[in-house]
Amino acid sequence: MIPPTFIFDETQEVIAARANRDRIATGLARFVAIGAGMAVFYVGLTEVLMARFADMPAAPFSTFVFAALLVPVYFLSHNFAFFSEAAHADALPRYAAVQLAFLLLATGFSFVAHGVVGMPHLGTGLLVFFLTAGVNFSILRRWAFASR
Repeated sequence: MIPPTFIFDETQEVIAARANRDRIATGLARFVAIGAGMAVFYVGLTEVLMARFADMPAAPFSTFVFAALLVPVYFLSHNFAFFSEAAHADALPRYAAVQLAFLLLATGFSFVAHGVVGMPHLGTGLLVFFLTAGVNFSILRRWAFASR
């Protein structure tokens, strides 16, 4: 038999903490899914467009494609990963700043893992993805998408 206090022994704080934990876990899973999906889309789009615009240098072209995908990824993240109520005028510039900073960080991680340590390309890509994703998620959640 289940004791009658079993259902009611949790405080509102415990219930709120569990709900917050679940919301963060759901947001992180969605954040990773959005990021992975957009990474695949970015690679495919870049491959298709690079063939069409073969005379354009690869580095600026890749940067242009990345910048073009920044806003759609922002809206997906804002609504589905962070459940944010922050105003777009505040959150979008912060999101862009965080993404550009992490692009530089990922470049540094890639240089060290691939160039210095000599890891294979796939291992380097996975390592950089997971190293930056967790920190990126935390900063976006606490700063870029925080409601004021």
